[in-house]
Amino acid sequence: MDRLRLHITNAVGEGHFHPLHIGRNIQISHIFFVDDVLIMGILKRFSWLHILHIFSKFGNAFGLIMNQIKSSIVHDQCDMEIIDYITSLFGVASEHMIGGMKYLGFHIKPCDILLTPPFKAVRNVGEL
Repeated sequence: MDRLRLHITNAVGEGHFHPLHIGRNIQISHIFFVDDVLIMGILKRFSWLHILHIFSKFGNAFGLIMNQIKSSIVHDQCDMEIIDYITSLFGVASEHMIGGMKYLGFHIKPCDILLTPPFKAVRNVGEL
């Protein structure tokens, strides 16, 4: 998983992926927890296409693939065109989030998106 972390970090550093800014000079792009990967970033098509490319390279190198049956995009009042784009890109379903949810003790509010295990994506509308 360290290789996956390194590729995501490099994508952020090279401007291919735009993480969430959660404070002054604080940004977050990913969290690893056991067998989950939480990916957080601003909804830009090329960013998520680049993340898919990273997942593909990682999968080819280590023989691991995303479980598309257990993965989904959870959203509330987000741009459905971009949600549809990401779901088709990753081959996962989407579902509407009502009232928010908690993951690892963090509250994820409506208008964020979350691609559930094993790979996740969160987007904060205020960051667009």
